[in-house]
Amino acid sequence: MKFNRKNPSHYLKISIFCFVFLITFFISLFIKRKNETIFLLGHHFNGNLEGFYNRATESKSVKYLTFNYKFSKKFKDFKYIFFPNNIFNLLNSKIVIASHGILFHRLLNLKKIKTYHIGHGVQTSITNFNKSEYYLFDEIWLSSDMDRNILINDCNYKSDNLFTTGFIKIENTKRNEINREKIKRDLGLNLNYCLYAPTATGKIESESLNNFQFKNLSFLKELNRLSGKIDVKTIIKLHYNDHVYNKVDKKIIDFIKNSENLIYFKNLNLENNQDLLNIVDFLITDWSSIYIDFLPLKKPIIFLNAPLRRKNNNLSKFMVNRNIQRISTIDALEEKFFNIYLEDNQNMNELELEIFENKYDENIFSRYESRLWSH
Repeated sequence: MKFNRKNPSHYLKISIFCFVFLITFFISLFIKRKNETIFLLGHHFNGNLEGFYNRATESKSVKYLTFNYKFSKKFKDFKYIFFPNNIFNLLNSKIVIASHGILFHRLLNLKKIKTYHIGHGVQTSITNFNKSEYYLFDEIWLSSDMDRNILINDCNYKSDNLFTTGFIKIENTKRNEINREKIKRDLGLNLNYCLYAPTATGKIESESLNNFQFKNLSFLKELNRLSGKIDVKTIIKLHYNDHVYNKVDKKIIDFIKNSENLIYFKNLNLENNQDLLNIVDFLITDWSSIYIDFLPLKKPIIFLNAPLRRKNNNLSKFMVNRNIQRISTIDALEEKFFNIYLEDNQNMNELELEIFENKYDENIFSRYESRLWSH
């Protein structure tokens, strides 16, 4: 569960969890139970956590702890985190793998539980980086050496707990590429598709056509028009923070749903982002790291020069890069649309080489295992 400051029920849930956790922690100091289970923690069960789970459960006991009771009832390996027995088992385990920071992390360290950060994205911002959170983990697993160099050289991160393993979610995207047509058939999709996936946005700055924010109705109308011009349907996938936590104007959602060439992603019955990336022909994004998951598919990407959510945000090389050419006007975007299938994609090939250095293979889970058993 990602904490939402605007939701009063989240304060109640966290308060109850803290009470139950601390009581259970005190009991676990006196009563011990050997537990070989690997526990997974994260805001959502997707990406690298899901990829690790799918591979690890072939030979190991793996449980995912969730704040969602209904979710925990669907799958036998999903455990409701409010139940003291599940917290007790966590506190007597040896390994915890998380995609985000861990509440009461220091208490897990006190119990000598090994904690690993499996990641959910790359370091796109130098300014917005919580060093203290990373220091608590035994190991941080990173997508690439470029990610590691940014943390060390640009973010001034001083620790020896950084390891380049690759992200298994990207490996899975590449592996599922052969299922593209089957996925489309199962969803009843038989056209050409584009994915528009912006990062989380702030307040809309203007309704100018050149203001590339999904909250800008003028821009969405142009996106609908351009999609029709080249005979594609554009799937709009909002950042999690926007479609769950930030209230989106109803007229925006209604326009997307009623438009001829735009599709709201929640209307598609897709299980994961990897399938979504595979069924589209090209990607439109702004400052989102989703493009890194898309790069190995070797399909066109359009980068928009949209307003940044945070002012004075010092962006990393993942976002400000000589191989990323950003579009700033609707005319330039129209030209990109009309030439989307004609470009040689050389810049994207060079960007992929710069980020991954030809190291992307199908051995990522093996690298995860070698890191776990090295301890």
